[in-house]
Amino acid sequence: MTLSQLRPLRQGASASEKSGTGFHRVFFLPDVPGEDGLRSMPLLWLNSSFDGQLPRPFDPWPHGTSRLPPHMNDRNLREASRYSQEGDCSFLVDLQLSSQQEPPPDPGIWSVAWCEAFLDTEASPFPWRSFWLPFGISDKRNSFGKYCIWRRAASGGETTSR
Repeated sequence: MTLSQLRPLRQGASASEKSGTGFHRVFFLPDVPGEDGLRSMPLLWLNSSFDGQLPRPFDPWPHGTSRLPPHMNDRNLREASRYSQEGDCSFLVDLQLSSQQEPPPDPGIWSVAWCEAFLDTEASPFPWRSFWLPFGISDKRNSFGKYCIWRRAASGGETTSR
């Protein structure tokens, strides 16, 4: 299943929490209807224990990649302007690992649309985490978390930021 196969209940965005900057490097977000036709579904960030600098969209053409965007720092420090409210999101992308502090999304507001096993590198020993081995060898030697896409439930209420 892909995110483009999931249909949001309303206009919105996809939000990522707890996985720092990993999600946007691996997945493509679908196009959604906008005011001027189709646009890419925006990726928003929710406040979590990740405390580094998060990416932000480029400014519009023609100077979007040539100007230093506001609220940047060269020390990789947290920047509060990057965070959005959970109520702005139609989907949550959540990485669940045994070492994480945050609870999973509230099942009264969110329902699991899709999950896949994801290698927990911190809990898996070297060299077993480096290569996949058949016959269940990798499964026995490594630890796995879950990468999940949560869809806002039809009766889900609005929430505050996390």
